[in-house]
Amino acid sequence: MIKSFVLALFSLFTVVGFSQNYARVDSIVRNYKKSYATPKKLAIQINYDFASDAHKARAIYTWMADNIAYDYKKSISKKKYIRLSYKTTEQKYKKLSKLDDEKIQQTFKRKKGICGDYAIVFHRLCQYCGLECKIVSGTSKVENSRIGKKPGRTDHAWNAVKINGHWNLVDVTWGAGYVDPESREFTFRYEDFYFCTPPEKFFLKHYPKDTTFLYVTKSKEDFANLPLYSESYMKDNVSIWPNTGIINFKENEELTFKVSSSENLNSLAYVFNKDKYTVRLPNVVNKEEVFKITSPNKTISYLTIFVNGNVMVTYKLIKSR
Repeated sequence: MIKSFVLALFSLFTVVGFSQNYARVDSIVRNYKKSYATPKKLAIQINYDFASDAHKARAIYTWMADNIAYDYKKSISKKKYIRLSYKTTEQKYKKLSKLDDEKIQQTFKRKKGICGDYAIVFHRLCQYCGLECKIVSGTSKVENSRIGKKPGRTDHAWNAVKINGHWNLVDVTWGAGYVDPESREFTFRYEDFYFCTPPEKFFLKHYPKDTTFLYVTKSKEDFANLPLYSESYMKDNVSIWPNTGIINFKENEELTFKVSSSENLNSLAYVFNKDKYTVRLPNVVNKEEVFKITSPNKTISYLTIFVNGNVMVTYKLIKSR
């Protein structure tokens, strides 16, 4: 699934964040060719230019995010199921491997794909570059309707890559850009936040089917109870209370919210999903602001809070009977 506008530490699975500057890596990769006949040829170039695990993984991420577009039409098309016939397990896996090869080659040739295509190409490039990598599937949280719902249907895919002995989370699909919700057109917008994202941040919008790849002590219930956090919230040093996605209220009740930041807040605003205009709060100058919002008349509403002009968080409001 593509985004649109609007620790438990295991003995074998440990995640660390990389704070190093990748500007040099990105600069070199952006002078690469925009197209390669095969992923192996791209990997040869990456292996020639970079020696460290971190730099190789970053080079793969940056090239893919800059050059492979999200295929919205494919994402909404009816899935075609392939029937495999085989006599032995070995024959089965050979046929599955061939299908993977065809999918990877097609994505490379068309320079388009959906999340599963990004994940499998990233995985193959990592293999060619000597990096251990896994494809992870699970549930994403990118729509208001997901607030309060446990992870269920698998709708997204991403990767876990081992760098210097530690596992890190990567989502190339979301690092590449976004689909406009009205035109349904994809726009490239490179975002390095989804390369080696801290697991506690990654969890806010991803829940893996295999919880080995969580790397935080969280449950399906924790994921369901999250508000809908924006990318800006995940990147900025801002804290917003309450931190539960569903707020139950009584008629004409005043709901309390708190926003904290490491720097002075410039502006705060909010909007209910049925309203045309946002409401801006006056006299916002401190690093922490507590404010009240009168509950809506609707039985169910969605409330979005803006901080310094950016969408930060959306809550689901349910009127008590």
